[in-house]
Amino acid sequence: MTIPLSNDLLPRLRENLAAVRGRIADAARRSGRDPADVHLVAVVKSLHIGLLPLLLAEGVRDLGESRVQQLIRRAAVLARMQSPPSNKLAESSPPAPCTPPPLAALPPVSNPPPESAQPLMTGAFAPRWHMIGHLQRNKVADLLKHCTRIHAVDSERLAREIDQRAAQANLPDVDVWIEVNISGEAAKHGIRPSELDALLTVAVSLPHLRLRGLMTMAPFSEDPESARPHFANLRRLRDDVVRRGVVPGSFRELSMGMSGDYEVAVSEGATHVRVGTALGLGLPHATDAP
Repeated sequence: MTIPLSNDLLPRLRENLAAVRGRIADAARRSGRDPADVHLVAVVKSLHIGLLPLLLAEGVRDLGESRVQQLIRRAAVLARMQSPPSNKLAESSPPAPCTPPPLAALPPVSNPPPESAQPLMTGAFAPRWHMIGHLQRNKVADLLKHCTRIHAVDSERLAREIDQRAAQANLPDVDVWIEVNISGEAAKHGIRPSELDALLTVAVSLPHLRLRGLMTMAPFSEDPESARPHFANLRRLRDDVVRRGVVPGSFRELSMGMSGDYEVAVSEGATHVRVGTALGLGLPHATDAP
């Protein structure tokens, strides 16, 4: 069933986005950091696809998905959307980087636009897709057609597969973050901290990988402060491998923090926070999620 959308959702989306951005900025300033050094990756797996152009129009270009097939499907639909911008949506609101197309003009996921449609998602509208979930090697080739930012590299075999497939596709470097199971939870993906040196030693030798940094997920808790030691440990781990010369000094990024704990993550040095639930409050959920 397709959820009808209306332009009335834009103020709510802007309200949610402003709240998240404001909390990121406040957390950065409290810890003596520049808010511009923290990047918001909007996790859109639960958002109706008709809302994604509005996020892009509000300057959120970094979109995250945790499932390969949903990322591919949504990237294809989003790339084919066409509709002229509407100035009406911005008349009563502060200026945005660009003006979104009206929601009424957006096709439902169940009825995507024809292949012949001219792409709208270029320039300021173009998304930067991030794969933030567990990635199987047999899905790498399909993923790289749409996404070259991978936050969950957790094995030498996966790193080599990404490098090989990128070479075959003549792609520029693929940005990768090494996923570390910093909490040691059995149910979580990621390498153990003791395995990091070995994986990094291989990864730095692969010519089509651009090593950006580390990624982790803290254990779920109602108390955001319970995540602090895990985020602090990831930061120390990054500092250690850089100090010892395992990786170059450009290996600085930390992808950590989600809707429940991203402020704590920022205070502990996060450069990328992956936020979904806080952006989707009061907004239609996806109709194309598995």
